[in-house]
Amino acid sequence: MTAWCANQKPNHFLKVLFMFSVYFNYTAMLFPFLLSMLRLIPLYKPFNHDKLCARIVRISTPLIFIYPFLFCFPLVVALGECRQLQGSYQFGAIYIYYDRSLFNLKQAITLFLNVIFWFLVSTVTNGILYAKLRKLRKTTSVKLQRAELSLTFLTFSMLSAYITNLAFVVFFIFWPATSAYLVALRPYGNDCDFVLVPWLFYFTHPIFKQNRQSRASPATF
Repeated sequence: MTAWCANQKPNHFLKVLFMFSVYFNYTAMLFPFLLSMLRLIPLYKPFNHDKLCARIVRISTPLIFIYPFLFCFPLVVALGECRQLQGSYQFGAIYIYYDRSLFNLKQAITLFLNVIFWFLVSTVTNGILYAKLRKLRKTTSVKLQRAELSLTFLTFSMLSAYITNLAFVVFFIFWPATSAYLVALRPYGNDCDFVLVPWLFYFTHPIFKQNRQSRASPATF
């Protein structure tokens, strides 16, 4: 990879590789907020929540994939290039970046602002949801309480992706030499987010507990 990059002049192919990584960072920021919103609607609109949730999903799904282009469009004219990693890495340690973007707009700044905004919005919606669920605990069944608690763990676990991205962007802006080491740790942080969410959902939601118990119980004749 290092030898191949060393022979590459700045080109659009390298830019596309970088652009894809940034693009999916933006899309991942919106999913925790969408999930918390879909959980709030049945609590405040219990009689027509199915229509409202279906409408929100129908509208928000294409918007989630269009939204990143509001910040990625300056990369359309940019050129990607391979650069030497900072820090105490040996010679040949490289990363793919870009140069000559439109308006000279830095993706680190827009990523930082997006992470802060969506993290705060998702935290507020989850806080409202948690407060509403506490009021309903006395009037709902134990099974429903456990299901809602499981979904609460699920939405809060999604917030870990914001923390991972925020730490990386902050270090990249203020301490670029140190951020080179976070590049190696960042994939593990993202993997923890992807693995933790389905694990929490599987081990805490009562519907999966019933399925495990039914499979474990002996057959009767």
